[in-house]
Amino acid sequence: MTAQRALMLTPDEAYLDRRIAQEAGSLVSARWAVDIYPAVDPSLSYGGSLVDGVRLLASPHPVAVPSRSRRSLQRGRRGLRALMPALDRAIEARRWKRAETIATSNLAHLLGLGRYDLVFAHDVPVFPLGAQLAAAWDAPLICDLHEIFPEQDEHFTTETARRYWRTVEREGISEADGVICVNTAVADYVVNRYAPTAPIVTIQNSAPYVDSAALVGRTIRDHYAIDDAQRVMLFAGSLRPYANLETVIAGFARANLEGWVLAILGDGPLREPLEKLIVRLGLERRVFLGQRAVESELLEVTSSADIGLLPYQAVGINHEIATPNKLFEYIQARLPLATSRLPMIEKIVSGSNIGGFVDYTSERSTADGLRDFIATTLPGIQPDALEAAARRWSWEREETALFEVVDAAMARRRP
Repeated sequence: MTAQRALMLTPDEAYLDRRIAQEAGSLVSARWAVDIYPAVDPSLSYGGSLVDGVRLLASPHPVAVPSRSRRSLQRGRRGLRALMPALDRAIEARRWKRAETIATSNLAHLLGLGRYDLVFAHDVPVFPLGAQLAAAWDAPLICDLHEIFPEQDEHFTTETARRYWRTVEREGISEADGVICVNTAVADYVVNRYAPTAPIVTIQNSAPYVDSAALVGRTIRDHYAIDDAQRVMLFAGSLRPYANLETVIAGFARANLEGWVLAILGDGPLREPLEKLIVRLGLERRVFLGQRAVESELLEVTSSADIGLLPYQAVGINHEIATPNKLFEYIQARLPLATSRLPMIEKIVSGSNIGGFVDYTSERSTADGLRDFIATTLPGIQPDALEAAARRWSWEREETALFEVVDAAMARRRP
C-alpha cells in the first residue's frame, strides 16, 4: 500500500524549526511520507537528522543574499524606531504584505509536485498558501501556531501591520480542519479570538527524551576555551533583540561570581554589539560568545554546562507567554534553570522543582538574582527532579496529540 503524503509548509529562515522535524518524524512512524517545503528561504537547512521518509524539499527560487545595507538596517531597527518612526513605518509597510507574495510565488511549483493527502501550514505567513493547496487537492489543512504571530513587538510596529496579520491568521484558521498551538496560552488566544470549529490541540516544543547516560560527546569546552575548574552558566539561542542579553552580560559582570563563566551559544544580528560590550567591560576571559552548536550535538553540548539561563522579558504578549525551544532543550540536558518569572515558563519550572527565578530587568537585579540563585536555589535542585522533568516534558508525551488532530482532520474531509 502506498504511504499517504503530507506536505509541511514553513516560513522558517536559515534553520528549520526542530518541532517541524519532530512532527514530520512522528508522522513517518505512523506510515506517512512527509515533505517539508521552505516557502520563504530556499537555503533553509536542518542541523539534525531527518528520519527516513522525511524530505526537506528544494525550492526553485534563487537564494537571496542580503545586502550590507539591509543587514545594517536589520541590526539597527530598534534604534530607527526611536529616531525616525515615520521611516520605520514605511519600511514595515513594504514588508507586511508577504503572505500573498509567498502564496503566489510558490503555488504553481507545489501544485506541480502532485497531490498530497494532508497539508500543514506552520505559522501564519504560509496559511494562505496552505489553504489554496488544500482546496486544490481537496486535502485537510492543519494550521500550526508556533506563537501569537501578529503580536511580535520586535517585528510589527504599526497597528496596520498587526491588523493585516490578524486577518491572515483568522482566515487561515477558518479554513483549517485542525489547529495545533504551541502551548495553552496560544490555544486560549485562538479560542477566545476566533472560536474555531476545527479540533484544536496543544503540542509543546518538547525535545525527544534522551537517557542522561547518552549525553556525552562534544562539550561547551570544545567551542570555547573554558578551564575545567570553572563552572558554566549558559544561554543557548539566537542573538536577537529582546533576548535581553545586554542586561545578562552586564549583570553577570556586576555579580562578580568567582569560579563562574558565562557562555552564549548562538549567533545573530546582535553579535557585533555584544562583542563590543564584552570588550568594554573587560570580560573577554569570563564571557564567551560567537559559536553555535548544530542540532545533532546541541543537547550533549548543553548538558556540559551547569546552569541554563532564560532571561526573556514580558515585552508584549508574545514574549510574555513564550515557551521557547531552549526551555525544553535545557530540560532534556538536565540543566537547572535560572529563568525570568514568565507565566507559562513558571508553571513548568515551579511544578517540576528544576530551577528558580531571577529578575533580569536591570543590571543590579540580575547580579543580585544570579548570586542568590547560585547560593540558595542551585544546591536544592535534585538530579531526580531533573530526570522526572525530562521524562514529563518529552516529545514522546506530545505526539499523541499530533496523531489525534491528524485523525480528526482527515475525518472532517473524508466523505
